[in-house]
Amino acid sequence: MWHPSIQRPFWSKLPGHTSIHHHLVTCRLGVPITPPVVTTYSFRPIRRMDTAAFCRDILQSKLYDSTTTSAHEYAELFDGEARRVLDIHAPLRTRRRRCGQHDIRRLSVEARQAKRDRRRLERRYRRTGNDDDRRAYRSACLAARDYFQKSRSDHIREQLDAASGDMK
Repeated sequence: MWHPSIQRPFWSKLPGHTSIHHHLVTCRLGVPITPPVVTTYSFRPIRRMDTAAFCRDILQSKLYDSTTTSAHEYAELFDGEARRVLDIHAPLRTRRRRCGQHDIRRLSVEARQAKRDRRRLERRYRRTGNDDDRRAYRSACLAARDYFQKSRSDHIREQLDAASGDMK
């Protein structure tokens, strides 16, 4: 902690955050914050689209007025007109999502199945309140935990094995 001979303490007490026995202590470390991993994805909100208006615009498009005889030209026309009408009724949207630490892709197939089984049994227990369902749910929790730990340790072991040849 802080000693009177040290001129500037490395910790500070925030005012207003005191109680009878406890003080909130904060400190600044010289470690930079790592930015979160972000993925970008695009989608079209097709479920919100007015299908009657979409069908009407497709029927009024150049697809039905075209005199092209080449299959290649008609495929390009079809692609262009479908995209044009979709851009009107369901425009392409782009979003960014943070990838958290609890990424399911690191889990093994067995761990994912154990997670599904645990949630299924939890829903059954919450619905029925039956003691047998509670015991089945608790055993599924224990089994899922074991699968999670094994999967995570295997993932860390694979990362260490992959980095063992890298001397950086």
